[in-house]
Amino acid sequence: MRGVGQVRERGRQLDADLAVRGDADQSLGSPSKASLLRNVNILFIPMFNADGAMGDVNFALDGYLGKGERHLTRYNANEVDLNRDHVAKEQPETRALHENVLRAYDVDYAIHLHHQGTQSRVNGDLVSGSILYPTTPDVSPEPVEKSKRLGSVVYHNVNRTGWGHIGRYDGGSANTIGRNGMAAEYGIATLLFEMRGMSDHE
Repeated sequence: MRGVGQVRERGRQLDADLAVRGDADQSLGSPSKASLLRNVNILFIPMFNADGAMGDVNFALDGYLGKGERHLTRYNANEVDLNRDHVAKEQPETRALHENVLRAYDVDYAIHLHHQGTQSRVNGDLVSGSILYPTTPDVSPEPVEKSKRLGSVVYHNVNRTGWGHIGRYDGGSANTIGRNGMAAEYGIATLLFEMRGMSDHE
């Protein structure tokens, strides 16, 4: 149990670190965070919707802008939006995520990286990306607050480097949406991070 206690303590340190607002402490990649990151597990799922991304689907892609090896449609092979399947969990990809990751690991934070097909502006300029925390009323206050802290870290790190122009995404509150459903069902602090510049349908 000593190892579990150490992991929990590191988790509390990470929570405290995410609560800091000063620029000097916003970067988890700084040398001062090296010992913290050695005790934190980071799990990457590089491509949740592999069939849709590669265009290996059971429907026509004639109206899609993506060319070459990747069509990057939001739908899976069955033409289902996987980001609206987190309650019913009818699709094999969604079931695999919940059974093999969300129920198998004690996840504290999750960032959902998406392509942003919509166009929005902040201060008159088109954003290069948008972020949003859980907005369903079924999430308790603690995961929402942690999600907002995570969003603050992402926003300040991207904004201060000049790599992007980030805004707030105008998203829905349904539990079928990944950031809402995962937060409501598992108490995970989640953050949607959408980025423009990839291909999608017209």
